[in-house]
Amino acid sequence: LRKTLHSMRKRGYNLKHVLVVGYSRAAESYIDRLQWNPQWGYVVCGVLDDIVPKDTLYKGVKVLGEIDCLTEMLQNNQLDEIAIALSLRDYDRLEEIVNICEKSGVHTKFIPDYNSLIPSSPYTEELMGLPVINIRYVPLSNTGNMVIKRAMDIVGSLCGIVLQEVREHGRAGKVVDCDYFIAFCAEHLSECKTSDTAKAVNSNFN
Repeated sequence: LRKTLHSMRKRGYNLKHVLVVGYSRAAESYIDRLQWNPQWGYVVCGVLDDIVPKDTLYKGVKVLGEIDCLTEMLQNNQLDEIAIALSLRDYDRLEEIVNICEKSGVHTKFIPDYNSLIPSSPYTEELMGLPVINIRYVPLSNTGNMVIKRAMDIVGSLCGIVLQEVREHGRAGKVVDCDYFIAFCAEHLSECKTSDTAKAVNSNFN
C-alpha cells in the first residue's frame, strides 16, 4: 500500500494541499521537510504573512498575501491542511487564526517558532493541568539525583580522608587500627550531616 501511494503521489495523485500561515524559521523548516519527502504527498500552495512582501519566493513557494487573506483563501481554494507557523512577533494573532480555521473545518497544524530556544526533545512537566516546558533539563533538579550526588560526594570525600590518614600512619610507622578508623569515619560522617543541616537552615532563612 505504501509503495502504491508513493507511486501515485509521484504522478500527482492523492496529494494534500497545504497553506502555511506565517513566515518564520519554522515555516522554512516545514517547507524544507515536505520538499525533501515527496512521498508524504504534501504540496505547499503558498504562504500568508503580514511582514514578508507578496510574491517573495522560498524554494518555489510564494508569499500570496497578508494573513487577513486567510478567510478568502479558505473559501476559494481546495485546501486540505493549514500549517500555522507564525513568527514569535505574530503570536498575538494565533487565537484568531485558529478560530477561522476551525470554522472552515480544515485540518490545522501548529508549528512553533521557538526551536532555537529549546532542545529537540524538551523536558515537560504539569502543574495542576498546566503544561510547562523546561528550556533546559538539569538532571540535579530531580530529588533522587540530588541525593545520589550528595551520597557520592560524601563517600568520595571520606575515601580521600581515609587514604590520607593511612599514608600518615605508614610514614610514622604506626600500626593501622581498625577500631580507630571506624571511629574516625563515624566522626567525619557526623560532620557532613552537621554541615548539611546548617546549609538547610541557611537556605530557609535566605
